[in-house]
Amino acid sequence: MGIKIRKYMKIFIWVLFQLLFISIGLSQNCNVFQREVDSINKMPLRIAYLTLIDSLGRCVNEEFLDFENMYHYALVGEIDSDMNILATIYFDNQNNIRKTIETWPDGGYLKKIIYYNNKEKPI
Repeated sequence: MGIKIRKYMKIFIWVLFQLLFISIGLSQNCNVFQREVDSINKMPLRIAYLTLIDSLGRCVNEEFLDFENMYHYALVGEIDSDMNILATIYFDNQNNIRKTIETWPDGGYLKKIIYYNNKEKPI
C-alpha cells in the first residue's frame, strides 16, 4: 500500500512541475506578444478598407447580402458611410500589413483583430 502511495505522489509532483513550467513559458510569451502589440499600436499606420464589389463594379451598400450578388472584393482608401466594410487593414511605411480589424458583412459587431509582425505573420 505504501509503495502505491509513493508512486502516485511522484506522479502528482511530476505533473505539478510540468504545469509550473508550462505556465512560466506562457507568461513569458504573453509579455513578448503584448510588447509587440503595443509597439504596433504606437506606429504611424496607413489605412485601407476591404469592401464588396457587385457585378457592375460598384461598392455594395446593402445591409444583407446574397452570396450570389458577391462578385469580388476591393481594397479602397476612402469609403462612404453606408458601405459594407469587411475589414479595416493597417499598413506600415514598408507597405507591410501590421493590423486587421474584421467585421461581419452585414455591418454587425466586431469579428476579430489580428496583429502581424514585421514579416506579416500573425502574432
